[in-house]
Amino acid sequence: MLVLSGSSVPKVAQNIASELGCESVDYNTRKFPDGERYVRLTKNVKDEKVVVIQSIFGDPDSLLFEYALLTDAAWGAGASEIIGVFPYLAYLRQDERFNQGEALSSKVVVDIIQSTHTSKVFVVDPHLHRVHDINRLFNIPAFNVTAMFQMAEYAKSNLELRDPMVIAPDEEAGQWASKVANALETKYAIAKKVRFGDLDVRIDIEGVDIQGHDVLLVDDIISTGGTLANISQSLEKMGAKRVFALVTHGLFATGAYERVKNSGIKEIITTDTVPNKYSLVSIAPSIAKAIQND
Repeated sequence: MLVLSGSSVPKVAQNIASELGCESVDYNTRKFPDGERYVRLTKNVKDEKVVVIQSIFGDPDSLLFEYALLTDAAWGAGASEIIGVFPYLAYLRQDERFNQGEALSSKVVVDIIQSTHTSKVFVVDPHLHRVHDINRLFNIPAFNVTAMFQMAEYAKSNLELRDPMVIAPDEEAGQWASKVANALETKYAIAKKVRFGDLDVRIDIEGVDIQGHDVLLVDDIISTGGTLANISQSLEKMGAKRVFALVTHGLFATGAYERVKNSGIKEIITTDTVPNKYSLVSIAPSIAKAIQND
């Protein structure tokens, strides 16, 4: 088995290769004067399983096409199998045609991946709304790798929690909050979120006694930070002792850092699926374990 890293998360790929005890594949790449990309592997991959790792964020269209080129290069060089690993996979949030004429982005990105020579995929905490099983999106075997158990272990070891309680900002985040709560052997609750716009989000937490508890806000994505900022302010008014945020993917759109920091959240912890200054948890052990157990 060999690891082939795209350009988005080379350190994560290196860590996964180390966890798997296998070598990495080097390649040459450049852009032609007209902007087209060239890719050529410089290591023999014939008859090898090749794990191609690419986090699709920031410049998702370009990174997705780079993934397609890397898989084709490996297949053309004789790889016996191509395994796709997506620490973060973009476009999954558009999982329904909400308005006439909209593209169904989640299906499009899945179709592109399946059009390559990829035989199976591993995705970290995919943002699934109405489709709760990633295998309902893909026609090839697909595996959901969660970061929540590692996030819970980090919180337990580093945050000196006192009377912790886990809160999910909405029903969709309940699946992740329950995992963290179970790992910490504590209870969790789900807040009600009403969104009036990208930044205008109202939070309702009824019937939950927050007074004196350390609260862990658990979600899969920080994008604008509006949801976490609003719920943190609500929790503070309800008497929460300290509020922490545990989030797998830290996208942090413009202004999100400041929005979350000024909301009263004591500390933000994210993984390195999308590298940022709060990437305190490595996803490599969970990905490597999932590949080994398959």
